[in-house]
Amino acid sequence: RAVHCPHSKHGCPMQRPPCFIEQHALNCEFRPVSCPYRKSGCRQQPLAYEEQDHIENCEFRPVKCRYDGCKVMPIANLQAEHAAECHYRPVPCLHRERGCQEIIVAYQRMSHGDKCEFRPVPCRYADRGCQVQPSKNQEKTHATTCDFRPVQCQHAKRGCQELLFIQEAESHADICDFRPVPCPFEADGCEATVNAADRDMHRNSCAFRPVPCPFQALGCKMEPCYRDKTSHAKSCKYRPVFCKYKQRGCTQQLSFFNSARHASGCGYWPVPCSFE
Repeated sequence: RAVHCPHSKHGCPMQRPPCFIEQHALNCEFRPVSCPYRKSGCRQQPLAYEEQDHIENCEFRPVKCRYDGCKVMPIANLQAEHAAECHYRPVPCLHRERGCQEIIVAYQRMSHGDKCEFRPVPCRYADRGCQVQPSKNQEKTHATTCDFRPVQCQHAKRGCQELLFIQEAESHADICDFRPVPCPFEADGCEATVNAADRDMHRNSCAFRPVPCPFQALGCKMEPCYRDKTSHAKSCKYRPVFCKYKQRGCTQQLSFFNSARHASGCGYWPVPCSFE
């Protein structure tokens, strides 16, 4: 008697004696077979004649990563997830916002970032307070305009060796020992401009400094400038002079302004003889 193939419910039309049907069933094109990717998660059992088509389109089949160089074979339904995390996917530089336009593979992103010309670096004057982090390729440019860069005092050519914060430069210049100041005796004619620290030393040696008259002890109250001291002494009314009658024997030495009065009463004043 003829019996139906046990896979008739899947569409097999075969009817044969039982002794033939058993052997037929083992190779029947309508028999359900397990997907070779069952271990990856596929639970489908395609019919034998559909197996190859299923294998080629199974969501659990291994597929090549879309990125060159990657050896990973993700399953088809996770290909997009793998691609999003693949170490060979192209990614922008970490410092793209600073200007780097490089596109690198993901696994090289950190190593590229460590040597990228656009990586942030501390300002060379960070220890002075600057918190700006310029790009590596802008480091020198930033340093030339940094608010914390050291600058020379504006009186450096006069001898000041101070290196200052740029914010301090102006206030320092106003009190710098090397700032130019006029001589304290400018009103008396001195045109010298000296360093502030040298003003007192200059004051003590200035040719226009007032000095007491050499005949102060004789009554002169004037204080001529140093350079005029000699000429003043020669004309000072308190200079000591001998009596005009010295050659007649008077040895008196007295102030010039008293000499005329003395002469008028000097014992050596010449008078006509009364017996002429």
